[in-house]
Amino acid sequence: MEFGRLQELVLMIIGVGMVLGAGVITFLSLATASATVESISNESVVWAGNETNPTNRTLAHGNLTSFTYFLNHSGDALPGSNYTIFLEEGIVQIEWNASDYVVNSNDTVFAYYSYTDYDTATEDTMNNMVSASEPIATTWIPLIVTIFALAVIIVLVVRSFGAR
Repeated sequence: MEFGRLQELVLMIIGVGMVLGAGVITFLSLATASATVESISNESVVWAGNETNPTNRTLAHGNLTSFTYFLNHSGDALPGSNYTIFLEEGIVQIEWNASDYVVNSNDTVFAYYSYTDYDTATEDTMNNMVSASEPIATTWIPLIVTIFALAVIIVLVVRSFGAR
């Protein structure tokens, strides 16, 4: 091994690592981009009325992109002062407000909202590709670098003793 080629080998190993890293980032970006936005109408939620402390109810889906409204059994929209929506978790915090009373305790109300569905076949495929390429970055690249470094040390030792 010539020392003039050492730089080329180091650059090649760094290049391979960068290509693998860029590939993993691309796979993850494609997996995220493959998500779809779905709309839900008439999801039933039991309202926790007449309570002094806020009560949490979880909607069927998280990752809400928008929340439109709640309707009571008469088709009237519930005032926003009666609840707080946590979009990422899909949790409704019900805060009873007697002045805006349009629903009875334990009545069923209906939620209208949109959410991002990340559970798609494309995302699963991309995540599998990332999982499959992860051992290359965590195991093989460091192993190749270690073997390369040991080879350089052996060549230096052999040359130093061979020169005498």
